[in-house]
Amino acid sequence: MFRTSTLIAVIAICLAVIANVNAAPPACASSIGGSQFTLQPDYCAWYYIQGLSTPRQVYVASNNDVLVAEAGKISVLFDLDNNGVINATSEKATLATQSGLNHAVTVNGGYIYASSSTTVYRWPYTAGNRTNLGTGEVVITGIPGPGHKTRTLEFDASGALFVSVGSGANLDPDSSRARVVKCDLNLSAIPSNGYSYTLCTVWADGTRNEVGLRHDPSGRLWGVENGMDDLSRPDLDTDAHINNPCEEVNIFANAGFYGYPYCFSEGFLSNSTQGAMSQWGVKAANDTWCKNTANVIKPVYCMQSHTAPLDLNFWSSTTFQPPYNKGLFVAQHGSWNRQPPSGYQVVHIKLDDSGNPINGSLTKFIGGNTGSSSVGGSWGFRPVGLAKLGACGEGVSECLLVSSDADNSIIAIRYSPGGGSTTITPSTTSSTSSTSSTSSTSSTSSTSTTGKPTTSSTSTSTTGQPTTTSTTTAQPTTTTTTTTAQPTTTTSAQPTTTTAQPTTTTTLSTTTGKPSSATMIIPTIFSVILAVIVAVMLI
Repeated sequence: MFRTSTLIAVIAICLAVIANVNAAPPACASSIGGSQFTLQPDYCAWYYIQGLSTPRQVYVASNNDVLVAEAGKISVLFDLDNNGVINATSEKATLATQSGLNHAVTVNGGYIYASSSTTVYRWPYTAGNRTNLGTGEVVITGIPGPGHKTRTLEFDASGALFVSVGSGANLDPDSSRARVVKCDLNLSAIPSNGYSYTLCTVWADGTRNEVGLRHDPSGRLWGVENGMDDLSRPDLDTDAHINNPCEEVNIFANAGFYGYPYCFSEGFLSNSTQGAMSQWGVKAANDTWCKNTANVIKPVYCMQSHTAPLDLNFWSSTTFQPPYNKGLFVAQHGSWNRQPPSGYQVVHIKLDDSGNPINGSLTKFIGGNTGSSSVGGSWGFRPVGLAKLGACGEGVSECLLVSSDADNSIIAIRYSPGGGSTTITPSTTSSTSSTSSTSSTSSTSSTSTTGKPTTSSTSTSTTGQPTTTSTTTAQPTTTTTTTTAQPTTTTSAQPTTTTAQPTTTTTLSTTTGKPSSATMIIPTIFSVILAVIVAVMLI
């Protein structure tokens, strides 16, 4: 009996070892978004899940479940078999439904928070819950709409909620719609109909459409901004729209003004010698006002125009290799009316020891094959949300998740030396500039009374500040983009995005990158089993 039971136990253990050895990381994809793509060497990308409904932001819960904001609902993904790929039938569930949910999802204080264009909702949530959470509670109502309709939500360490509200049009008459507000509310005693948006205070003003919001490890609030379209300054460039305004990376200071709709941050202007991030008026009459640092806070980094950045992630990795083991990833959704197209990629920006962007350090990490590494180009996969996930399949301790609302999927990216076949193509540098590749189109000319310059026509305001309407108002209106907090400088007239490493046009194979080791070990394990059996029989 002893021999038999011992033999059975030994065989079971050996079979388990064989099963573990045969398990392999998810296979690298050869096509994403319907085409081949570009990825840095020694990294592997694969589909984490397909068949979603307009996925936007992604949030990883403490138990490694993945929350996804889809059209009108919040879903949860859970990898039960640890194969690094979500089965949309057995490993996905709906947590919450609410008409109008369109972008944001986050967790704070035992609740999931999400929003429509006008309302913030929440549901009680504990990590690991995979059942419907019922009717949501209204937290904030009366957020202005329509216009840019996404409302990004970000909590700070104290529990205050920051909400980003984009402009009502391509160019608004004033900045009243284009703001990041701080809602420092008592969330333990929410009124039955929610709090009014008017109780929130302006944290950053003049931010045209700051879709991406994140706090860095030191607690500073950052944003990435979608700039205006159809900019016209023929005195500075015959076609200023192509490379202006730059897409800004901002660090926000309380009550700071970042330029929209009166000023824009230069990406590249052929008749300018002042360089990227230089401030200009949407109308020439506002140039002096916009260049005054007492009026406008400059961005800390400029990216290529019209790339439409939608999320940023402060990355810290134990498996990704330098420079990608730390720094800042930015999801660029891609342009809608720029020719040639820009964006459609995830880029990486190096940060210095103080946590600030290093000028010229932007590198294309993954994106379409078209376009240069810094400008990007068209791709059927349009990056939206970014998140770090642990345990991304057998033998994969962490990966970067990227959602796309174009092909309704989420991909995962891991470090995988030698995984997939790649062809290195040299990266190129190009100017960085602003964008607005999401919905807004009309420019306006109206008056304001805030003491800021206005932006349509050529007249002066009664406050001594430049105006651009044919009125005597104190505030300029503009066809503009926003500027952001804490300026950094560039040394050239044209913003550069020199890639830190060559990008790789990948024709990735469908191998895992490490299958051969398992194949070689299997015969050895069978030899061990045989030896153990013989030893047991001789006992």
